[in-house]
Amino acid sequence: MAPEPDISAGVVAFEGGGAVTRYVTDVGILTVLPEELTAVVDTLQNHVAFRTERQAGGWQTFHATVAAEGRDVRVVATQAPGRGPRAADVAFDRLQRTFEVPLVLLVGTAGGVHPDVEVGDVVIADEIVYYDARRGTADGPRWCGRTRPMAAPVRVQVDEFFRHYRGLVAAPDGEVVRVFRGPVASGHPAVLDADPDLVDQIRRLEEGTVAVETGAGGVGPAFYERIDHDAALRGWLAIRGISGCSDAAGSADRHQFAADNAALVANRLLPLLSLVEPA
Repeated sequence: MAPEPDISAGVVAFEGGGAVTRYVTDVGILTVLPEELTAVVDTLQNHVAFRTERQAGGWQTFHATVAAEGRDVRVVATQAPGRGPRAADVAFDRLQRTFEVPLVLLVGTAGGVHPDVEVGDVVIADEIVYYDARRGTADGPRWCGRTRPMAAPVRVQVDEFFRHYRGLVAAPDGEVVRVFRGPVASGHPAVLDADPDLVDQIRRLEEGTVAVETGAGGVGPAFYERIDHDAALRGWLAIRGISGCSDAAGSADRHQFAADNAALVANRLLPLLSLVEPA
């Protein structure tokens, strides 16, 4: 007799005479740096049903259930296999293939490029500006940007977050974390490192750009490629702690500090996401 299928991870369906596990997860969280994963896992450990699992291929996931009004939010978190858009794309694909999550959060750090933001602030991206496309001009190479707005179902919940917290989130140490929303630029880290004038060009591409990061440039296109044939997808969102500022003389990168603040804000947002139902 065949063994009973293990349904602890999700709902079991039968296709072609065999058991196929359909994972039941509401939100996937992607991180890139080890500090970012540490910060996210530290917050998830405070929720019920926390556990870790090793997936086929060796990649690791962390799971928890976040209490919320109406329906709890089931969360899975993982780390991308490297930096840059391609690695983020791979991690997004892993989450979708294994857990079929309708909503993905990118939680981690970014560089501040707006004069109003400081190290430790957190930015929720309501628009992503992709800066990898370059064209030649008479004055030399110029970067071309294309933008993607936040998905409508997620925007409603972000609006509710800002109505509730008014841009200020209390941290466990008694400090207050400032939270901004606005455009965030995304591209490949090698491109950003190689072009010292790129930040100024990014500012010109999209007025009000708050920060620059390297993950959303992979997840965004992957999401929009899938949404045309996957009605269950609801959206994705980048939540970035500012680890350094381009205009601050002597500003040192503080990745763990920034990652902790981003994870704190994501943790406050998660209960609101129980309302983002699959179609």
